[in-house]
Amino acid sequence: MPQLIAAFLALCAVTLFGVLLVQIIQPKMGLLEQMAIGYLFGIGLFTFILFLLNLVRIPYAVVPASITLLTLISITAITVQLTQRPNWVELLKSKIKSLPNLKNLTSAEKVPFILLLILILIALVISAYWPVKDWDSIVLYDFRAKTFVQTGYMDAGIKLGYFFGYPLLTSGDGTQLWTF
Repeated sequence: MPQLIAAFLALCAVTLFGVLLVQIIQPKMGLLEQMAIGYLFGIGLFTFILFLLNLVRIPYAVVPASITLLTLISITAITVQLTQRPNWVELLKSKIKSLPNLKNLTSAEKVPFILLLILILIALVISAYWPVKDWDSIVLYDFRAKTFVQTGYMDAGIKLGYFFGYPLLTSGDGTQLWTF
């Protein structure tokens, strides 16, 4: 259970990094949009930065990844502060007020929203009770991520060769989760 909490906190921190990046690029965007795009930006850039750090022989491990992530969050928060000078409390209040209220939605908007929530719930239940078992997911993504974490470097994966014909982002994301 502590590992699950650590992984959740790591994903939240990566999302915060991305949200701060989006705040720099597009400050008028609503909170939900910033969180959605922020997760994608954060996970992509953080994975790429960990990849670059691994190339200069900084291992995939909790301490270097945590220091890197905290540094990135600090730099982006300072950049937001220097460029936009927001009142953080007021900014958060305005972002929360921009969230859609279920009471204000029409029935034509409520139906897709409720269906989306049901689909997300089904996906969570399926992923919690039926783990990944297909060979390509295990061998090409999860195995590569576990190899990165166990050795601390990509060398073992590079020696195996064909694993690098597949996208690195999924294994980088898995590496982050296995690391924390």
